[in-house]
Amino acid sequence: MNNEDQFDFDDAGDSIVKPPMDPHEAPRKRVKFQVPDEEEKEQAPAIPTENQPEDSTEDPDKGNESSLKIGYVCSIPYVTTCALLPIHKGRAVIVHALLQAYDLLDDLLIIDPSPASDRQLLAFHDIDYISSLKANNNKCNEKCVEFGLEDDCAPFNNVYNYAKMVAGASLSAVDSLVQGECQIAVNVEGGRHHAKKDHASGYCYVNDIVLSILSLLDTYSRVLYIDIDIHHGDGVEEAFYSTNKVFTLSFHKHAPGFFPGTGGKDKHGSGRGLHHNLNVPLNDGLTDADYLPLFTRITSAVRDRFMPQAVVLQCGMDCLGGDPLGSWCLTPNGVATCVEHIASWNLPSLLLGGGGYNSPNVARSWVRIMDKLRDHSKTHDQGEGASEGKERYASEISDDIPEHKYL
Repeated sequence: MNNEDQFDFDDAGDSIVKPPMDPHEAPRKRVKFQVPDEEEKEQAPAIPTENQPEDSTEDPDKGNESSLKIGYVCSIPYVTTCALLPIHKGRAVIVHALLQAYDLLDDLLIIDPSPASDRQLLAFHDIDYISSLKANNNKCNEKCVEFGLEDDCAPFNNVYNYAKMVAGASLSAVDSLVQGECQIAVNVEGGRHHAKKDHASGYCYVNDIVLSILSLLDTYSRVLYIDIDIHHGDGVEEAFYSTNKVFTLSFHKHAPGFFPGTGGKDKHGSGRGLHHNLNVPLNDGLTDADYLPLFTRITSAVRDRFMPQAVVLQCGMDCLGGDPLGSWCLTPNGVATCVEHIASWNLPSLLLGGGGYNSPNVARSWVRIMDKLRDHSKTHDQGEGASEGKERYASEISDDIPEHKYL
C-alpha cells in the first residue's frame, strides 16, 4: 500500500474474510513457547543487582544512529475486521480515520498485515483452544466454558478471522522491525494482553503480545515489555514468568474486585525469571502529575539494569480520564509523553494498543502519540540541534478536528 492511498472504510465488502493459508506454504520462523534459559554466565542482570557486569559494553542511550523510520500497520481488511470486536465496535475505523484526517499517516512506512497461520498461533496457544476458537465462529458449544469463550469473550461472527488478523498484524510489525525497515512499529489494534495459552479472557481471544515477543527473541536476546493499561497484563506476565530473556513491567490498578485480580507487588518471577517481573499497583484518580515522574523513573531504572535489545509497549487507553471501565485521570498528552520517553531510547520498539472503551478519547490519544513520534523522528534525523520540535507539537496539532466522515 502506498502512503498516499486514502482508505475508504466503507469499501471493504467481503474482503475481510480471508481464505485459510496454504498448509504447504513455508511459515515464517517463530520460536517455540518454551523459552530456553541462558547459561548462568550469560544472564542479564536482574533489578536488585547493585552494579552492571564489568564486561558490559552496551549503551542504553546509544540506539540506532540511522534515520528513525516509523512503521504503521494498516489496511482496509485489517481495520474493518478489528472494528467487528463487540466491545470495540467501530473503534478501529474511528481511530484510523482521525489519524488520516490529521495527515499523520503521511511519511510513515505503511505495513500491510498478513493474517497469522495456525502454525504461528500455536507458537504459544494450545491446539485444542485454537481448534475450539475456529469451531465456535459466532456460536457456542459445550467447550465454550472450558476455553473461556463466554461472557466478555463470547464468540462473534468472524472471531477466528479476527484473532488471526490481530496476531498477524503484530507479527508483521515485528518482521518490519527485525528487517530494519523501521525502528518503531505501531499496531493500534494489537495489545491483547489477557489471553492465555488455552483460554480467552478480558475481550482478548489471542495474545498477540506473547507471539510478538517470541518472534522478537529470534533476533534479540533480551526484550522489555511495558504495560500501561489500567488492567494488569496477566497473560503476558504468566507466559514469561520463569524466563530471564523477557522483563515484564506493568503499571495498573490493583484493588479487590477489579479485573483481572492479579498483579500484586509481591510477584517478581520464578526460577531463572526471578526479579524479571515488576508490578506497579496504583490507586484511583491518578493524574499526569502523579504518573509521569513515576513512569519515567521506573522504566529508566529497569532499562539500565536489564539492558534490553528491544521494547514492546502496550498502550491500553482505559488509563485515560473518562473511560467507562477505568478510574484514572490521565490525558492523551500524558500517555503520549510516556511513549515519547520510550522512543527516546532509540531501541527497536513495538507499540501496541489494548483497552480503551471511550472510542473518541482513544482516537484523540493516538493522534497525540503519532504526532509525538513524528516529532521525535524529525528531531532524531536533524540531530541534537533541532530544538523546534517541542514548539511544533504545541502549534500544529489543533483541537479543531479536521473535517472527516466521523466528525
